Amino acid sequence: MSQSHCGVSTGNFRVTDLDFADDAVILAESLETLLNAVEEFHENAKPLGVKASWAKTWSRRTIIRIFKTPVLCVQLYGCETWTVNIYLEKPIDLFDTKFLRRIMGYRWYDWVHNERLLRDTGSKPT
Repeated sequence: MSQSHCGVSTGNFRVTDLDFADDAVILAESLETLLNAVEEFHENAKPLGVKASWAKTWSRRTIIRIFKTPVLCVQLYGCETWTVNIYLEKPIDLFDTKFLRRIMGYRWYDWVHNERLLRDTGSKPT
């Protein structure tokens, strides 16, 4: 993957990665581009003895952060012009809890209350 496809544009700058002492962060504007860049990084790093920590990369905490940042922001962005009443509040909360339950692996028969779900994920009611 050429470096021109990877990264995030901010003004006149394009940031493709952030490097730390023992960590690297790859940035992309789409999930497909990100997955391709991570796979290419993994293949190129193998001969050097560098391994990607997939468990660290795609932990539940990371997935929850991805959900909270772009997904919830997009969902709630459209809500700012709505008059939120009890009929709209329930579907908004349902969307939030449904995806958090999927991320955590909870099923309907686990009987996990929303309060516990929000506590386990470090979330607040929408």
